[in-house]
Amino acid sequence: MGSGSSKPAAMTHEGSAHFYKLQEDITCSICLQELRDPVSITCGHTFCRPCITSYWAPLQLLGHRCPECRKVCPREQLIPAYRLQHLVSTVQLAVREERSRQTPARAVQLVHADGQSKMWLDEATVDLCFLDSEISDCPLCLICVIGEKRRGKSSLLNYILRALHGLEKGQPVSLGGDDEPLEGFEWQSGTDSVTKGIWMWNRPFILERNGEKMAVFVLDTEGSLDIESDRETSIKLSALSMLLSSYLIFNVNANLKTTELDYLEMYLHVSELTGESFSLQYLQHLNILVRDWQDPDNCGREAAKSYIEHEAEKLRKSSKNHRVLETLRCPSVSGFLLPHPGKTFLRSSQGRLSGNASL
Repeated sequence: MGSGSSKPAAMTHEGSAHFYKLQEDITCSICLQELRDPVSITCGHTFCRPCITSYWAPLQLLGHRCPECRKVCPREQLIPAYRLQHLVSTVQLAVREERSRQTPARAVQLVHADGQSKMWLDEATVDLCFLDSEISDCPLCLICVIGEKRRGKSSLLNYILRALHGLEKGQPVSLGGDDEPLEGFEWQSGTDSVTKGIWMWNRPFILERNGEKMAVFVLDTEGSLDIESDRETSIKLSALSMLLSSYLIFNVNANLKTTELDYLEMYLHVSELTGESFSLQYLQHLNILVRDWQDPDNCGREAAKSYIEHEAEKLRKSSKNHRVLETLRCPSVSGFLLPHPGKTFLRSSQGRLSGNASL
Protein backbone atom coordinates (compact mmCIF):
# COMPACT_ATOMS: atom_id res chain seq x y z
CA MET A 1 0.00 0.00 0.00
CA GLY A 2 0.99 3.66 -0.18
CA SER A 3 3.49 5.61 1.84
CA GLY A 4 3.06 8.43 4.34
CA SER A 5 3.88 12.07 3.63
CA SER A 6 7.25 13.66 4.35
CA LYS A 7 7.84 14.79 7.93
CA PRO A 8 10.09 17.32 9.66
CA ALA A 9 13.38 16.12 11.08
CA ALA A 10 13.12 14.04 14.23
CA MET A 11 13.74 15.58 17.65
CA THR A 12 17.24 15.62 19.08
CA HIS A 13 17.87 13.29 22.00
CA GLU A 14 17.75 16.21 24.45
CA GLY A 15 14.58 17.59 22.88
CA SER A 16 12.89 14.20 23.02
CA ALA A 17 13.87 13.75 26.66
CA HIS A 18 12.54 17.22 27.47
CA PHE A 19 9.17 16.42 25.92
CA TYR A 20 8.82 13.15 27.77
CA LYS A 21 9.77 14.90 31.03
CA LEU A 22 7.14 17.53 30.25
CA GLN A 23 4.69 14.70 29.66
CA GLU A 24 5.32 13.55 33.24
CA ASP A 25 4.63 17.08 34.50
CA ILE A 26 1.17 17.12 32.92
CA THR A 27 0.15 13.82 34.50
CA CYS A 28 -2.69 13.70 37.02
CA SER A 29 -1.42 12.25 40.31
CA ILE A 30 -4.77 10.54 40.95
CA CYS A 31 -5.34 8.58 37.72
CA LEU A 32 -1.67 8.69 36.61
CA GLN A 33 -2.83 9.64 33.10
CA GLU A 34 -2.41 12.86 31.16
CA LEU A 35 -4.65 15.59 32.50
CA ARG A 36 -8.21 15.67 31.13
CA ASP A 37 -10.24 18.82 31.70
CA PRO A 38 -7.62 20.06 34.21
CA VAL A 39 -8.71 22.15 37.20
CA SER A 40 -6.66 23.77 39.95
CA ILE A 41 -7.67 23.73 43.61
CA THR A 42 -6.88 26.51 46.08
CA CYS A 43 -3.53 25.06 47.14
CA GLY A 44 -2.33 25.35 43.53
CA HIS A 45 -2.19 21.67 42.55
CA THR A 46 -3.95 20.54 39.40
CA PHE A 47 -5.95 17.38 38.65
CA CYS A 48 -8.44 16.03 36.14
CA ARG A 49 -11.86 17.44 37.00
CA PRO A 50 -13.49 13.95 37.09
CA CYS A 51 -10.64 12.61 39.25
CA ILE A 52 -10.71 15.27 41.96
CA THR A 53 -14.52 15.28 41.96
CA SER A 54 -14.58 11.52 42.52
CA TYR A 55 -11.75 11.71 45.08
CA TRP A 56 -13.67 14.25 47.14
CA ALA A 57 -17.06 12.55 46.74
CA PRO A 58 -17.05 10.69 50.11
CA LEU A 59 -17.94 12.74 53.18
CA GLN A 60 -14.77 13.99 54.93
CA LEU A 61 -15.32 15.32 58.47
CA LEU A 62 -11.99 17.16 58.61
CA GLY A 63 -12.47 18.84 55.25
CA HIS A 64 -11.41 17.97 51.72
CA ARG A 65 -7.66 17.65 51.48
CA CYS A 66 -5.41 17.94 48.45
CA PRO A 67 -4.22 14.46 47.38
CA GLU A 68 -0.67 15.80 47.12
CA CYS A 69 0.03 18.38 49.87
CA ARG A 70 -2.87 17.35 52.17
CA LYS A 71 -3.94 20.97 52.61
CA VAL A 72 -7.68 21.48 53.25
CA CYS A 73 -9.29 23.09 50.19
CA PRO A 74 -12.87 24.23 49.46
CA ARG A 75 -14.55 21.51 47.44
CA GLU A 76 -16.55 23.95 45.30
CA GLN A 77 -13.53 25.98 44.13
CA LEU A 78 -12.33 24.14 41.03
CA ILE A 79 -10.61 26.62 38.73
CA PRO A 80 -10.38 25.59 35.03
CA ALA A 81 -6.76 25.52 33.82
CA TYR A 82 -7.26 26.50 30.19
CA ARG A 83 -3.61 27.26 29.44
CA LEU A 84 -2.59 23.93 30.90
CA GLN A 85 -5.21 22.17 28.80
CA HIS A 86 -3.71 23.77 25.70
CA LEU A 87 -0.23 22.69 26.83
CA VAL A 88 -1.46 19.12 27.34
CA SER A 89 -2.85 19.05 23.79
CA THR A 90 0.40 20.49 22.39
CA VAL A 91 2.56 17.93 24.19
CA GLN A 92 0.29 15.06 23.15
CA LEU A 93 0.49 16.14 19.51
CA ALA A 94 4.29 16.45 19.69
CA VAL A 95 4.63 13.00 21.26
CA ARG A 96 2.34 11.48 18.59
CA GLU A 97 4.41 13.08 15.84
CA GLU A 98 7.61 11.73 17.40
CA ARG A 99 6.08 8.25 17.60
CA SER A 100 4.90 8.48 13.99
CA ARG A 101 8.48 9.24 12.92
CA GLN A 102 9.63 6.11 14.69
CA THR A 103 6.75 4.06 13.23
CA PRO A 104 5.78 5.60 9.86
CA ALA A 105 2.08 5.94 9.15
CA ARG A 106 0.97 3.43 6.52
CA ALA A 107 -1.85 1.14 5.51
CA VAL A 108 -1.90 -2.28 7.19
CA GLN A 109 -4.18 -5.21 6.45
CA LEU A 110 -6.93 -5.83 8.99
CA VAL A 111 -8.89 -8.58 7.19
CA HIS A 112 -7.38 -10.98 4.65
CA ALA A 113 -9.34 -12.68 1.85
CA ASP A 114 -8.01 -15.67 -0.08
CA GLY A 115 -10.40 -15.50 -3.04
CA GLN A 116 -12.04 -18.76 -1.89
CA SER A 117 -14.72 -17.10 0.27
CA LYS A 118 -12.48 -17.42 3.33
CA MET A 119 -11.43 -14.46 5.47
CA TRP A 120 -9.34 -14.08 8.59
CA LEU A 121 -8.52 -11.28 10.99
CA ASP A 122 -4.94 -10.06 11.36
CA GLU A 123 -4.47 -10.11 15.13
CA ALA A 124 -1.15 -8.26 14.91
CA THR A 125 -2.93 -5.33 13.27
CA VAL A 126 -5.60 -5.36 15.99
CA ASP A 127 -2.91 -5.24 18.69
CA LEU A 128 -0.97 -2.51 16.87
CA CYS A 129 -3.92 -0.22 16.19
CA PHE A 130 -6.59 -0.79 18.82
CA LEU A 131 -4.64 -1.81 21.93
CA ASP A 132 -2.35 1.23 22.01
CA SER A 133 -2.30 2.73 25.51
CA GLU A 134 -2.57 6.20 23.97
CA ILE A 135 -6.18 5.57 22.95
CA SER A 136 -7.23 3.23 25.77
CA ASP A 137 -9.60 5.84 27.22
CA CYS A 138 -10.83 7.25 23.89
CA PRO A 139 -14.01 6.26 22.07
CA LEU A 140 -13.26 5.00 18.56
CA CYS A 141 -14.67 6.20 15.25
CA LEU A 142 -14.09 4.06 12.15
CA ILE A 143 -14.59 5.70 8.75
CA CYS A 144 -15.00 3.16 5.95
CA VAL A 145 -15.76 3.26 2.22
CA ILE A 146 -17.43 0.49 0.22
CA GLY A 147 -18.52 0.37 -3.41
CA GLU A 148 -17.67 -0.84 -6.89
CA LYS A 149 -13.99 -1.36 -7.69
CA ARG A 150 -11.99 1.28 -9.58
CA ARG A 151 -14.35 4.10 -8.58
CA GLY A 152 -11.89 6.10 -6.52
CA LYS A 153 -12.49 4.73 -3.02
CA SER A 154 -8.83 4.73 -2.08
CA SER A 155 -8.16 8.22 -3.47
CA LEU A 156 -11.21 9.52 -1.60
CA LEU A 157 -9.88 8.06 1.65
CA ASN A 158 -6.49 9.64 1.02
CA TYR A 159 -8.12 13.07 0.87
CA ILE A 160 -9.91 12.16 4.10
CA LEU A 161 -6.49 11.35 5.59
CA ARG A 162 -5.29 14.81 4.58
CA ALA A 163 -8.30 16.50 6.12
CA LEU A 164 -8.03 14.52 9.37
CA HIS A 165 -4.32 15.29 9.64
CA GLY A 166 -5.10 19.01 9.47
CA LEU A 167 -7.97 18.75 11.94
CA GLU A 168 -5.73 16.90 14.38
CA LYS A 169 -3.36 19.87 14.27
CA GLY A 170 -6.20 22.33 14.80
CA GLN A 171 -6.04 23.58 11.21
CA PRO A 172 -8.98 24.27 8.86
CA VAL A 173 -10.04 21.41 6.58
CA SER A 174 -7.83 21.40 3.48
CA LEU A 175 -7.34 19.13 0.46
CA GLY A 176 -3.68 20.15 0.22
CA GLY A 177 -1.73 22.14 -2.34
CA ASP A 178 -2.48 22.00 -6.08
CA ASP A 179 0.79 20.22 -6.87
CA GLU A 180 0.93 18.05 -3.75
CA PRO A 181 0.92 14.34 -4.68
CA LEU A 182 -1.76 12.24 -3.03
CA GLU A 183 -0.30 9.68 -0.63
CA GLY A 184 -1.74 7.08 1.70
CA PHE A 185 -3.75 4.07 0.54
CA GLU A 186 -2.44 2.71 -2.75
CA TRP A 187 -4.50 3.68 -5.79
CA GLN A 188 -4.17 4.10 -9.55
CA SER A 189 -6.36 4.54 -12.60
CA GLY A 190 -7.29 1.44 -14.60
CA THR A 191 -9.41 -1.68 -14.28
CA ASP A 192 -7.47 -3.87 -11.85
CA SER A 193 -8.36 -3.72 -8.18
CA VAL A 194 -5.55 -2.56 -5.86
CA THR A 195 -7.05 -3.20 -2.45
CA LYS A 196 -7.53 -6.83 -1.39
CA GLY A 197 -9.47 -7.44 1.81
CA ILE A 198 -9.86 -4.66 4.39
CA TRP A 199 -6.98 -2.30 5.06
CA MET A 200 -6.71 0.42 7.69
CA TRP A 201 -4.42 3.33 8.39
CA ASN A 202 -2.20 2.20 11.26
CA ARG A 203 -2.25 5.55 13.07
CA PRO A 204 -5.44 7.01 14.55
CA PHE A 205 -6.22 10.70 14.35
CA ILE A 206 -6.92 12.10 17.81
CA LEU A 207 -9.63 14.74 17.48
CA GLU A 208 -11.27 16.74 20.22
CA ARG A 209 -14.90 17.81 20.36
CA ASN A 210 -16.63 19.48 23.28
CA GLY A 211 -13.64 18.71 25.47
CA GLU A 212 -13.73 14.97 24.68
CA LYS A 213 -11.06 13.19 22.65
CA MET A 214 -11.88 10.61 19.99
CA ALA A 215 -9.59 8.27 18.04
CA VAL A 216 -10.53 8.20 14.35
CA PHE A 217 -9.40 5.30 12.15
CA VAL A 218 -9.74 5.10 8.37
CA LEU A 219 -10.57 1.81 6.59
CA ASP A 220 -10.45 0.83 2.91
CA THR A 221 -12.18 -2.25 1.53
CA GLU A 222 -12.13 -4.34 -1.65
CA GLY A 223 -14.60 -3.43 -4.42
CA SER A 224 -17.92 -4.91 -3.39
CA LEU A 225 -19.39 -5.18 -6.90
CA ASP A 226 -16.40 -6.94 -8.42
CA ILE A 227 -18.10 -9.50 -10.65
CA GLU A 228 -14.82 -11.03 -11.84
CA SER A 229 -13.68 -11.98 -8.34
CA ASP A 230 -15.33 -14.00 -5.59
CA ARG A 231 -18.71 -12.33 -5.18
CA GLU A 232 -19.43 -14.04 -1.85
CA THR A 233 -16.20 -12.69 -0.37
CA SER A 234 -16.97 -9.19 -1.64
CA ILE A 235 -20.39 -9.23 0.01
CA LYS A 236 -18.93 -10.52 3.28
CA LEU A 237 -16.23 -7.85 3.27
CA SER A 238 -18.70 -5.05 2.63
CA ALA A 239 -21.14 -6.33 5.25
CA LEU A 240 -18.28 -6.60 7.74
CA SER A 241 -17.21 -3.04 6.92
CA MET A 242 -20.77 -1.90 7.48
CA LEU A 243 -20.85 -3.61 10.85
CA LEU A 244 -17.47 -2.23 11.97
CA SER A 245 -17.85 1.32 10.75
CA SER A 246 -19.03 4.31 12.72
CA TYR A 247 -19.37 6.29 9.49
CA LEU A 248 -19.87 4.30 6.29
CA ILE A 249 -19.53 5.89 2.84
CA PHE A 250 -21.25 4.01 0.00
CA ASN A 251 -19.33 5.13 -3.08
CA VAL A 252 -21.34 4.97 -6.35
CA ASN A 253 -20.77 6.30 -9.85
CA ALA A 254 -23.14 8.82 -11.51
CA ASN A 255 -26.31 7.47 -9.84
CA LEU A 256 -27.71 4.66 -7.69
CA LYS A 257 -28.19 1.72 -10.04
CA THR A 258 -30.43 -1.30 -9.56
CA THR A 259 -27.41 -3.57 -9.07
CA GLU A 260 -26.04 -1.34 -6.32
CA LEU A 261 -29.40 -1.19 -4.57
CA ASP A 262 -29.66 -4.99 -4.72
CA TYR A 263 -26.18 -5.38 -3.24
CA LEU A 264 -26.89 -2.77 -0.57
CA GLU A 265 -29.98 -4.79 0.36
CA MET A 266 -27.77 -7.86 0.81
CA TYR A 267 -25.17 -5.92 2.81
CA LEU A 268 -27.87 -4.66 5.16
CA HIS A 269 -29.34 -8.14 5.55
CA VAL A 270 -26.00 -9.85 6.29
CA SER A 271 -24.78 -7.13 8.66
CA GLU A 272 -28.15 -7.06 10.44
CA LEU A 273 -28.03 -10.81 11.09
CA THR A 274 -24.42 -10.59 12.26
CA GLY A 275 -25.22 -7.62 14.47
CA GLU A 276 -28.09 -9.48 16.11
CA SER A 277 -25.84 -12.47 16.80
CA PHE A 278 -23.29 -10.31 18.64
CA SER A 279 -25.65 -7.63 20.04
CA LEU A 280 -24.10 -4.92 17.85
CA GLN A 281 -25.64 -1.97 16.04
CA TYR A 282 -25.18 -2.92 12.40
CA LEU A 283 -25.33 0.57 10.87
CA GLN A 284 -24.53 3.79 12.72
CA HIS A 285 -24.29 6.33 9.90
CA LEU A 286 -24.50 5.91 6.13
CA ASN A 287 -23.37 8.51 3.59
CA ILE A 288 -24.24 7.86 -0.05
CA LEU A 289 -21.55 9.54 -2.14
CA VAL A 290 -22.46 9.85 -5.83
CA ARG A 291 -19.25 10.42 -7.81
CA ASP A 292 -19.05 11.98 -11.29
CA TRP A 293 -22.42 13.68 -10.86
CA GLN A 294 -23.40 15.13 -14.25
CA ASP A 295 -25.00 18.37 -13.03
CA PRO A 296 -22.22 20.56 -11.52
CA ASP A 297 -24.73 23.36 -10.85
CA ASN A 298 -26.88 21.11 -8.68
CA CYS A 299 -24.54 19.16 -6.42
CA GLY A 300 -23.43 18.99 -2.81
CA ARG A 301 -25.16 17.96 0.41
CA GLU A 302 -28.56 19.63 -0.02
CA ALA A 303 -28.94 18.36 -3.58
CA ALA A 304 -28.11 14.85 -2.33
CA LYS A 305 -30.89 15.09 0.24
CA SER A 306 -33.44 15.66 -2.53
CA TYR A 307 -31.87 12.91 -4.62
CA ILE A 308 -32.10 10.36 -1.79
CA GLU A 309 -35.74 11.30 -1.17
CA HIS A 310 -36.42 10.78 -4.89
CA GLU A 311 -34.73 7.35 -4.86
CA ALA A 312 -36.67 6.36 -1.74
CA GLU A 313 -39.94 7.27 -3.44
CA LYS A 314 -38.99 5.14 -6.47
CA LEU A 315 -38.29 2.18 -4.16
CA ARG A 316 -41.60 2.68 -2.37
CA LYS A 317 -43.48 2.47 -5.66
CA SER A 318 -41.50 -0.57 -6.86
CA SER A 319 -42.03 -2.54 -3.61
CA LYS A 320 -38.42 -3.77 -3.82
CA ASN A 321 -35.44 -3.60 -1.47
CA HIS A 322 -37.43 -2.93 1.69
CA ARG A 323 -34.34 -2.71 3.91
CA VAL A 324 -32.78 -0.10 1.64
CA LEU A 325 -36.01 1.91 1.63
CA GLU A 326 -36.24 1.79 5.42
CA THR A 327 -32.58 2.79 5.70
CA LEU A 328 -32.88 5.73 3.29
CA ARG A 329 -35.65 7.14 5.48
CA CYS A 330 -33.47 7.11 8.61
CA PRO A 331 -32.10 10.42 9.94
CA SER A 332 -28.67 8.76 10.19
CA VAL A 333 -28.45 8.61 6.38
CA SER A 334 -27.01 11.49 4.38
CA GLY A 335 -25.44 11.96 0.96
CA PHE A 336 -23.30 14.09 -1.30
CA LEU A 337 -23.33 14.63 -5.07
CA LEU A 338 -19.74 15.10 -6.24
CA PRO A 339 -19.05 16.38 -9.79
CA HIS A 340 -16.42 14.85 -12.08
CA PRO A 341 -12.85 15.78 -11.00
CA GLY A 342 -11.47 16.11 -14.52
CA LYS A 343 -9.57 13.84 -16.92
CA THR A 344 -6.17 15.07 -15.75
CA PHE A 345 -6.87 13.74 -12.28
CA LEU A 346 -8.00 10.36 -13.58
CA ARG A 347 -4.89 9.89 -15.74
CA SER A 348 -2.58 10.57 -12.79
CA SER A 349 -1.73 8.13 -10.02
CA GLN A 350 -0.43 11.08 -7.97
CA GLY A 351 -3.84 12.69 -7.37
CA ARG A 352 -2.68 16.31 -7.79
CA LEU A 353 -5.42 18.93 -7.76
CA SER A 354 -3.80 21.15 -10.41
CA GLY A 355 -5.52 20.97 -13.78
CA ASN A 356 -8.83 19.71 -12.38
CA ALA A 357 -12.07 21.55 -12.94
CA SER A 358 -13.46 20.47 -9.58
CA LEU A 359 -13.18 17.83 -6.92
